[in-house]
Amino acid sequence: MSAIIDLHDQRFGRLVVVARSPRRAKSNVLWLCQCDCGNTHIVASQLLRLGKTTSCGCLRAEGVAEYATRHGMNKTPEHRSWVAMRQRCLNPKDTSYSYYGGRGVSICARWLYGEGGQHPFTCFFEDMGPKPYPEATLDREDPDGNYEPLNCRWASRQEQSVNQRRFQEASASV
Repeated sequence: MSAIIDLHDQRFGRLVVVARSPRRAKSNVLWLCQCDCGNTHIVASQLLRLGKTTSCGCLRAEGVAEYATRHGMNKTPEHRSWVAMRQRCLNPKDTSYSYYGGRGVSICARWLYGEGGQHPFTCFFEDMGPKPYPEATLDREDPDGNYEPLNCRWASRQEQSVNQRRFQEASASV
């Protein structure tokens, strides 16, 4: 039988071990911890010592909230265009997927993953700027190309309709 390592008063991330918990989890000793946010949390020794638990859950919640609101432009027309672009290219259940992601149209890494710690939408907005007028739509100048800064523009529905693959294929055969 192994000796119990006393973790009392030790800090693990945002957690400080206050006392050993009377509860047990199989062969693991549980500890009552005080989180920097004020909550208490019971954590297994192994999770603390391996660095797998470092807060009561507040750290993850803060990260999710910060990620979701980092750019502050949720539900703007530009954000809706960015979300729709991602759905067309990445979601096989999207009704337009077969015309975009299904035929190999992809999104540049900067708009997909972000860059330099920036949210991907922030990168998209820096490259594309605001819509010049409310009816403007996201258009790829080369309809067979990918979504990337040098191939995308804000265009009117009329400009976009002339730039469709079927129109280009028809005019090329004339």
